[in-house]
Amino acid sequence: LDRPLRRAGTLPDSDAALQRKRWFIGVLAIFWLVGSGWLLFQLQTAGQRMFDPSLMQTPDYPTDAVVDALQRILPDTGTPLVIHVWDDRCDCAAAAWSHLTSMKDRILEAGAQVVFLARPGDRERAGAASVALSLESGIPVAGVVVDEQRSLVPASPAAMVVSQAGELVYLGPYSAGGACVSSLGGFVESSLRMASGTNGDPWVNRAAIGCYCDWRDDDNKQV
Repeated sequence: LDRPLRRAGTLPDSDAALQRKRWFIGVLAIFWLVGSGWLLFQLQTAGQRMFDPSLMQTPDYPTDAVVDALQRILPDTGTPLVIHVWDDRCDCAAAAWSHLTSMKDRILEAGAQVVFLARPGDRERAGAASVALSLESGIPVAGVVVDEQRSLVPASPAAMVVSQAGELVYLGPYSAGGACVSSLGGFVESSLRMASGTNGDPWVNRAAIGCYCDWRDDDNKQV
């Protein structure tokens, strides 16, 4: 039987159709990856803000006033302290709690203790949370103090690190980004390594971008 002739270098109809199908699937896969990446980026960046939006208007943070206030309210433990700014009104608080519990080994290695800093009226709830942290994770907790003027930090979730000598080492968020849960490259972990001695000027990390709430706002919801 005679076979139909085709030009050299051309594919049979079935092979050409299969090639077009593969090309079409490949294009769809590329669009799906790009769309998924864009959606993930939108979800991660939604609601993020600068830790201290007043940075551009007031570049100098009142660090001396913060240090003076901490000296009046912090317990004298003779150990480095991680001050956990506790705020259950903030939608971002769960991520900070996970970050804090993941720091157990680093806190123990530094010989540090955790102090909860609460807003006025929140001491009782913060106290219950501090007991839960100690019982569930084994992280040593030295008590709860209150920021009566709501002036020590601009936003929550946040933390401060105070050295064994009583000097402020760090003030700012646990980490940056939408989740703020990683303890591998967190700001607090880096500061804890210097908390056994003196550090000189403290690191006030105001420019970080992430999931934060206004500490001074009565509603104190995620912005």
